[in-house]
Amino acid sequence: MIKVELEVAEAEALQYAVEHHMYLCNMQLYEEYEGLDEEEIEEIENFEPYDAYCGCDTCVTREYLMKTFDFLRYISKVDVYTKDE
Repeated sequence: MIKVELEVAEAEALQYAVEHHMYLCNMQLYEEYEGLDEEEIEEIENFEPYDAYCGCDTCVTREYLMKTFDFLRYISKVDVYTKDE
């Protein structure tokens, strides 16, 4: 098992990034824009999930994992790649 050590601030930022990503996935899926300002609506409309998103468990899991990997790559904690043999 590979352990990734995060500072508290990094862990909180990761949690926020994943929660916000999933919020955008669901807002785009259900198009519930009531009460949102133009900037929020534009962010939702310009958002793209990692793959087609229907809200099923498989899609939710994929989006959580991909956002987590992207975040950890962004803060230089991990790199995921295919090893050449």
